[in-house]
Amino acid sequence: MIQHTKIRPEVAGLLALIAVSTPAAIAQQPLGADAFRAFTPLPIGDEPVDGECVDLNGDGNPDLVSLNFKSQDLSILIGDGVGGFEPMHAVHVKKLPAGMCAADLDGDGDIDLVTTHQANRYQGVEAGLIGIHLNQGDGLIFDSRYLEGPFLNSPGDIVALDSDLDGNLDLITPDGLGGYLHVLRGLGDGEFELGYTRVSFPFSGYLRAGDMDLDGDLDLVATSSQSTDATAILLNTGDGSFELTHQYETGNNPFALDLGDLNGDGALDIVVSVYTSAEYAVLLNQGDGSMFPPTLMPAGIEPRDIRLHDTDFDGDLDLLICDQLGGEVRIFANAGNGAFELTQRVGAGVEPYSMAIGDLDRDGFEDIVTLNRSYTYEADYAAMLRSDRQGGYISDQRIGAGAYRDRGIGMNINNDGLHDLTLIEHSTPRLHLLSNTGQGDFVLATIIPLEGEQAQVQTTDLNGNGRDDLVIKYEDQNTYSVIINPVSPSQDRYTIDAFTTEPSEIVFGDLDLDGHTDAVVNLPDQDLLQLLRNDGSGHFSNAGQIDISRHGGKVLLA
Repeated sequence: MIQHTKIRPEVAGLLALIAVSTPAAIAQQPLGADAFRAFTPLPIGDEPVDGECVDLNGDGNPDLVSLNFKSQDLSILIGDGVGGFEPMHAVHVKKLPAGMCAADLDGDGDIDLVTTHQANRYQGVEAGLIGIHLNQGDGLIFDSRYLEGPFLNSPGDIVALDSDLDGNLDLITPDGLGGYLHVLRGLGDGEFELGYTRVSFPFSGYLRAGDMDLDGDLDLVATSSQSTDATAILLNTGDGSFELTHQYETGNNPFALDLGDLNGDGALDIVVSVYTSAEYAVLLNQGDGSMFPPTLMPAGIEPRDIRLHDTDFDGDLDLLICDQLGGEVRIFANAGNGAFELTQRVGAGVEPYSMAIGDLDRDGFEDIVTLNRSYTYEADYAAMLRSDRQGGYISDQRIGAGAYRDRGIGMNINNDGLHDLTLIEHSTPRLHLLSNTGQGDFVLATIIPLEGEQAQVQTTDLNGNGRDDLVIKYEDQNTYSVIINPVSPSQDRYTIDAFTTEPSEIVFGDLDLDGHTDAVVNLPDQDLLQLLRNDGSGHFSNAGQIDISRHGGKVLLA
């Protein structure tokens, strides 16, 4: 079963998959080299701030979602159930995204998405927003709208829960400015009533929900790295409102947190990563929602994300910590009483920041998704780890991704049936094409100069030779640049420039059933779709326009 767990860095990077073993999988497959699976890096947008591992299209396979600050979008990666993913799909969102969660908000059986957006007058954003993105069933198209409310300025993390026990999911997000707790009462159909409560706690970190006092309703636990350096418990009064009842000092800059029963007494306990003092805190529940004094233990160099998961199959929740500067995931075994012992340190590439847990290849093994990024842009890596089928983890190899700001998997450079990799450099506007060797790693095929730093690259076969070509859109330009593959010194490179306003997207498909890949360009400022007919060589001509002023939305060719 997939846990709705967070991928929560505030930086850009690569996703790496780490296989985690379970008793069922051990019984199904013998140990041996052929039993291990290597995973390749996965694409996400620029500067992700949050993410989820959840089944978006109802096929039983976990998918990945990343909320990205700089590119202002949701990166959707649909899983195939065997550890692979379809090419990344982007869903545009409003400015300054800060947090997200996933839940079925309208009761139709599909997992919907929620995003928070912070105000910043210097960037022209006067008020905070909460985005409601209702899934239309395939996990790629969402009906989006945004809510405003009083004192909604700086919403951050957000959780979905039935706070008032009326059978409808509510949304709760803390506001870092003014200490407000915003409660959105769910009506069960995707609509919400926005309210707020003033709480004397400087929210600035994570928020989690759980029944801390064992009274049957869900309470809240939050961290703050501001003046208090504390972890707070807000108990539910029974009607969906919350009162700050307990605060505990938990080291210097508490960051991430997780909840779980660590000592088998039936009450939820708390673990917190404390990144400045390089510790983790354990707070054991006394059974009434109050905690015993926290125990602080060493956690590496700079612990960030923290997760509870039974890694050794003994029925106790163990501890996993992303040590960002240490470049590893640290695993601490639970003695059964909430005391932990470091049992393994697994190399996870450069600066692993966050993780989520789910069986991504449906082999009976719980997998871990990590998001890695180097602050210095010197080197990014996707760590490729594999399970030893006995509760431990083996570091397989790393793929160097260099100083790149955008990545994509799914291009077929050489018609060999393998998914190849595109990388865009940070400093010099160049596109690197890496060919998949079929052994889980890549070799450099060619480097293509780009005409600007902010480029979005799409790949599709435009001339029918079985090799994917490149279609590039530069920021604030009304054109698309096309590069026909194979790339050579005399590149077949030209520009599609039949637009008077800036396009928002281009999608490809055979519009006239002549066997050639045509295109549709969305021109939102004109409420028009521009149709482009391919002559078979990868060159396009104008095929007319469609007025969408009464419709709008995303373009999908089916």
